[in-house]
Amino acid sequence: MRAQAYQFKHLSLGVLAAVLAVGCSAARSDNTNSSLEPTRTPAPIATINASAEAAPKATAKSEVAAPTAAPSTTTPRVANVQPAAPACTDVKPDLAQLTPKPSKSPGNIVYITSDGNVALTDAAGRKKIDITTDGFIDREKQELRVYQFPTFSNDGKSLAFVSVSTSATAGSITQTLHVAAAAEKPKLIDLYTTAEGNIPYIDWSPDNETVAFLTIGGGAGEIRTVNKTGGAVSVLDSGSSAYWHWRNDSSAIVAHLGGTYSPNGGDAHISVISMIDGIANNGGQNTLTRIERIESLPGRFQSPHYSPDGKFMLFVLSVDREVDDLMLADATGEIICTITRMNAGAFFAWSPNGTQIAYLDTVSPLQQPGQLSILDLKTGKRADVKRNGMMFFWSPDGTKLALYSLAQDAQPTQLGSSANKLVAPAQQNSNTALRIEVIDAQTGDAIKVADTLPTRDFLQFFQFFDQYSRAVTPWSPDSNNLVFITINADTEKVDIGVAAFNKSKNTFALSRVGSGSLAFWSPQ
Repeated sequence: MRAQAYQFKHLSLGVLAAVLAVGCSAARSDNTNSSLEPTRTPAPIATINASAEAAPKATAKSEVAAPTAAPSTTTPRVANVQPAAPACTDVKPDLAQLTPKPSKSPGNIVYITSDGNVALTDAAGRKKIDITTDGFIDREKQELRVYQFPTFSNDGKSLAFVSVSTSATAGSITQTLHVAAAAEKPKLIDLYTTAEGNIPYIDWSPDNETVAFLTIGGGAGEIRTVNKTGGAVSVLDSGSSAYWHWRNDSSAIVAHLGGTYSPNGGDAHISVISMIDGIANNGGQNTLTRIERIESLPGRFQSPHYSPDGKFMLFVLSVDREVDDLMLADATGEIICTITRMNAGAFFAWSPNGTQIAYLDTVSPLQQPGQLSILDLKTGKRADVKRNGMMFFWSPDGTKLALYSLAQDAQPTQLGSSANKLVAPAQQNSNTALRIEVIDAQTGDAIKVADTLPTRDFLQFFQFFDQYSRAVTPWSPDSNNLVFITINADTEKVDIGVAAFNKSKNTFALSRVGSGSLAFWSPQ
């Protein structure tokens, strides 16, 4: 997907349905050598300045960038191919039933303001903290400086984010990775700068010491790491696509490089990258990593996932050219058992309780919303919850999921101009909208939160939500609140809303806490 996070031209009512319906225009072939996933190439400076506006306006269909990272195939899968390992229901893997302990802290919401800065607010929208203040868009001079991809450290004390700066004189786009304290008047630390590549993803190590990030340039993606205080930047691995997840003790990363295995060539692989002395430096004089490739060949999926206790992992195995299975493996990548056969492509995430997984079986969640299923690995019980799921996030306590799906004939929720004020939607405004629901992980029951009109900044997460869900969350630390973004068609502003769960009424109370194009909650 092209990097549109700094283009503040948002989707209006009339184009949302078209955008969600069109989705991926570039489907992936089995051989992914020639494509980079995710790919978010910044638009030319003239295009940026011509379209950078604070208020949402209609966007022509051809202007909407199409992602290229979806596991894509329309070929019927071969059902009679035998799985590569016994079914998990027969093996009965020794999975620990964990009891997540969500933080009682209310946490902070980080968001991108309408002028492209990074800011924090509390759940009531009363306490705002500016992390950056130098964001600007100057169309006359054809220059800008805006920020994107704000990501909290796991303790909620630090933020990593990317600045995008353009210079009409130099004719270049520069991106810089920064770290700052999640506090008032923080000092920004520059960790890495590039004028040749793109930085579309940031991910903190669980111990809050290392920042892993993806760089894209020259037709290749590279997984890099750097200490939060700065210093040498390490290159862990590279490929035509790059996805990964940290082990819970920060000792290793499981990475998926090169897309889907193809007998026609390419270097698709899954590997475990072990850290030595806490910092990896695979490109410097001292090699401080050990990379061990897993023998299994990757199927149609994106991001692997360690279990919450770090003892197991999930990935998709290419069993046959037309057959993929979702597998359970140990921490080294040794296959234990087959979880389920995937018909199209797998987007999955492990529950914080360590025994459940949720997944979408779809070519592309943006192009073809899929069936959301919740599977208990200990009992084998599967619940097929929703047929049109596009993106989901587990709550920190593991009891529910925030599900985003396409809703026809929706009544888009409109938030008032001040906190704790909700305006009822006009009945005549019936449109396609993005519906947010909370799904009970045990019963499958759904509670509607809101029908929203998402910004382009937020839409870019859909195609890669499995990777982004490893690093960011809309959930408050106590699992009782959700933050969301919606375009207000009446005021032509982009509202940040908070949905607070009322347990006695089994409903969500909505309030407006600010204005911005993207928002996530801190883990603590």
